[in-house]
Amino acid sequence: MLLSPSRKKPSIGLTPLIDVVFILLIFFMLVMQFQQFQQNPINLQKQTERGANVVESESITVLDNNTCEWQSAQQSCKDVLNHLLQRQPDRVMVGYAPSATLQQVMHWHDKFITSGLTVSLAVPVKNENGGSEASTGGLQ
Repeated sequence: MLLSPSRKKPSIGLTPLIDVVFILLIFFMLVMQFQQFQQNPINLQKQTERGANVVESESITVLDNNTCEWQSAQQSCKDVLNHLLQRQPDRVMVGYAPSATLQQVMHWHDKFITSGLTVSLAVPVKNENGGSEASTGGLQ
């Protein structure tokens, strides 16, 4: 009986496998239709009449050096926070002066939130007359 010479175990080459995977990847990338995301418009119109369910809010402007303007007076932001915690208003609108840094505004915005107050960040927007007015992003 003749013994056959030992055969090598068949193996799959790694290079052709990688080539096939990349060709499939390129094929699927070319035939895929990417979805176009649409932007949803946000209605930022100002309410002209006050409804029955209007929320009363306190308005605060953060100035530089940890001072805030509240009720037409400049006070320490810490004192303003203590006064607001005693009064418990429905909402606090935090605005900022041009001299205030973003870090200061966000610091006090976060302090008001972590104290349990409902806070909106008011940002200046241009009106029809060319001036600016505070907007809360549609929150009333």
